[in-house]
Amino acid sequence: MERKEKAAMRDFIGGFIDLSGVRLKDDEAKELAEYCSDFDEWDGLSETRSSRHTGWCSDGKYEREESSTYTIRAGGDGFSIEEHYECHDDDGYSDSADISHTSARDILSIMGSIFGR
Repeated sequence: MERKEKAAMRDFIGGFIDLSGVRLKDDEAKELAEYCSDFDEWDGLSETRSSRHTGWCSDGKYEREESSTYTIRAGGDGFSIEEHYECHDDDGYSDSADISHTSARDILSIMGSIFGR
């Protein structure tokens, strides 16, 4: 991809996704541009990943169930992936967190590993 073409593509992507401090390969820039140019295809798409494992602490053995739900938010104000994380232990402990992924690297990583893109 020529320098001017890549600069124009970065300007387009930068209107929707945080590109600060990131260097993109040509194929990564094209992938991000695809996400930014067809919001209707992506907006609201959701995927949940769950796992269950055993751990140890000072009180002994416990079992933890974890769940992360990733939801794509795409629109005129930008492209982001919202993550809702929850964990529950068999001893009654529970926790949750909401994370908004807006950086280009995070979006490329999650789209590849979670949504299979």
